[in-house]
Amino acid sequence: MILYRLLSPFIGLTYILRSLWAILRGAERFADLGERFGGSSFAGPTVWIHGASVGEMNAARPVITALAARQPILVTATTLTGRATVKRWEVPNVTARLAPLDWMWTTLAVFQRAKIKALIIIENELWPMRIIAAHRAGIPVLMINGRMSASSARTWGRFPKLASAVLGPMQLIAPQDADSAARLKDLGATTLADPVNLKGLYA
Repeated sequence: MILYRLLSPFIGLTYILRSLWAILRGAERFADLGERFGGSSFAGPTVWIHGASVGEMNAARPVITALAARQPILVTATTLTGRATVKRWEVPNVTARLAPLDWMWTTLAVFQRAKIKALIIIENELWPMRIIAAHRAGIPVLMINGRMSASSARTWGRFPKLASAVLGPMQLIAPQDADSAARLKDLGATTLADPVNLKGLYA
């Protein structure tokens, strides 16, 4: 856990440099970089749903739509294409943004601006600082369509304390298959539901 705290500024710097290069090429805007710093305004209180890109968003669309019928939803994506996918749906009550960098202060900025009351992670987007910040703030964290490959499990297994701090306090983890469920349990997950693959369910 301490090691990740030391590495997270460098990981974030890598994303900043990629964004700056994309801005120079005209593929991104400075406003996109601002979103990565958690600098957008939101209407809260809000449920925050995060996925990496297009595939994760499409898999979770029924969940996002159902929740948006009851309350405002903030959906963040790691990629521009993931954000664009959600925007094209034009679902009422859904705001699409780029995900903030995995730093404590950028995460807390989103928590405060959007008055986040729950964080839902799609598939395997286990960004430690974001999740640990939610745990410490008393914000429920759920993982849907949870995926943990053998190679990812080996990587997380090298940092058992960090894995336990991320997975152990989650309120609910809904894995997409039995293998992922077993690997997540080995890494410290305690609140596992029966496996359900959203991609197969809504394909």
